[in-house]
Amino acid sequence: QYNTVQHVVFGIHDFSKAMAYKITPEGWIDELETFFNILTMEARVKGKGVIGGVEVLLTPNSLPDSCVEKKDIRRWLDLHGDDASRHVYAHAQRETAMGLTGKQVITPNHINVCKVAFTPSPNAIEKDVSILKAAIEADALLS
Repeated sequence: QYNTVQHVVFGIHDFSKAMAYKITPEGWIDELETFFNILTMEARVKGKGVIGGVEVLLTPNSLPDSCVEKKDIRRWLDLHGDDASRHVYAHAQRETAMGLTGKQVITPNHINVCKVAFTPSPNAIEKDVSILKAAIEADALLS
């Protein structure tokens, strides 16, 4: 009915308030997982993406732009990360695994951490391209 709508945004704080459901900054993804799954299924049936919940944890440090591989962010979190950054990254990874297409953030310090979780790394892309090329060369793709 609304052709211009491409994504559904799950307003986790509005939803939990309307449902009188208590959520915590660190645990909301577990506390709302059932609702995320229902929303994601309904949106996907309609051909729409789902933007995940907004983080309210404030992170004092920002992941450098040069950290694009999963190993880079793990190293950065070990050396410079704080609990809030670890939670934001863990939530973004879960939302990616749940099939969500993006995430809301309230501070620039969240952007790169979430981008790494939602974006394939250059090494992962290179590996996938090489597999695809090998399959094409071997005429192994079904068409």
